[in-house]
Amino acid sequence: MGNPGIYIHIPFCLNKCPYCDFFSQVAKEDEISLFLHQLQQEIKNKAPLYTSYAFDTVYIGGGTPNCLESSALLECLAILKQELNITSDAEITLELNPECIVPEDLKAYEQSGINRLSLGTQSFRNEELRFLGRIHNAKKNLEALHLIRAFNTFSLACDVITGLPGQSVDDLQVSLDLLQKFSPEHLSVYILTAEEGTPYYQWIQEDRVKPLEEEQVNILWKFAHHYLQDRGYSHYEVSNFAKPEYHSRHNSKYWDDSNYLGFGPSAHSRWDRTRFWNPPDLKSYLDGTYQPVYETINDEQWLIEQLMLELRTEKGFDLNYLSFLKHSQPFFDMISRLNSESETKLLEIEGNFLKATPEGWILLDSMIEKLIEKIDC
Repeated sequence: MGNPGIYIHIPFCLNKCPYCDFFSQVAKEDEISLFLHQLQQEIKNKAPLYTSYAFDTVYIGGGTPNCLESSALLECLAILKQELNITSDAEITLELNPECIVPEDLKAYEQSGINRLSLGTQSFRNEELRFLGRIHNAKKNLEALHLIRAFNTFSLACDVITGLPGQSVDDLQVSLDLLQKFSPEHLSVYILTAEEGTPYYQWIQEDRVKPLEEEQVNILWKFAHHYLQDRGYSHYEVSNFAKPEYHSRHNSKYWDDSNYLGFGPSAHSRWDRTRFWNPPDLKSYLDGTYQPVYETINDEQWLIEQLMLELRTEKGFDLNYLSFLKHSQPFFDMISRLNSESETKLLEIEGNFLKATPEGWILLDSMIEKLIEKIDC
């Protein structure tokens, strides 16, 4: 376990995308100013418990953080640095959407110590962007990338969504080829999923949209895997690819059992064996009546969580954790069974780590479900 990290949730967007189930809503001016005040208060109230720790990552996400005035956003970052010990070499990430980027803001971000930008490009095909409900187009993506690359201080991460209805390998390659012209240090390739409660989910239920066949989704995912590996990216987590030395240090904390603090409505924290989070409710956050929810993680919950998170990574699941089990043999028997039932190897053991192969990553959710059945602490 390394240094802890910090996540700040900005719950505002210029519009709500139909596939998104993150807690966010369209920004209103009076709510923004009150939110910023309450966010600063939460930081000041929570910080005294953690002043003895050195935090080496800060991630400002949402929502769309850069839909706020840069001065207000950076004031919150300054208060965070004032109240908590942020290391001098901290990775400080800001999520951006292309439609809100201006050079003056980028300069302000640079001066504040932000050193990593995560850009929500999603696609470079306008018909895909329209389907996703994005308010930027491919041209805006390119303009944003040119603006960011004019600064040599930022590490650049970009998002791509695949698995859209009707999407082909050629369609996906259009986006990946254009991104390669800007050599982002990090790429996340997310498969479009229908999350219950979203308009996209409702469209499928009403037969207004036919989701892509699973076989084609797998073809697209494998294409992205090979395309990016061939261009020097390591596939270090199911959805994440990075050039050497550019893994997301912050997101890695979620997968490697590190501690982290969250600020803002819906933000989650985890400290040792305690998990706590703010309710996904803006009204109670703004009026200061919200009550964080606390949960103590027992041995079995912790082990299941580590299995689910670590198998997502190239490092894999540490088999030493199986010492918590009353009987470990059924777990190993299930590994053998999963491999024997597939034409290709899905799981492999290297040293003390259980790893999913690329073919295994595609079937990860169903495999984890079967492995969890064999966990008995």
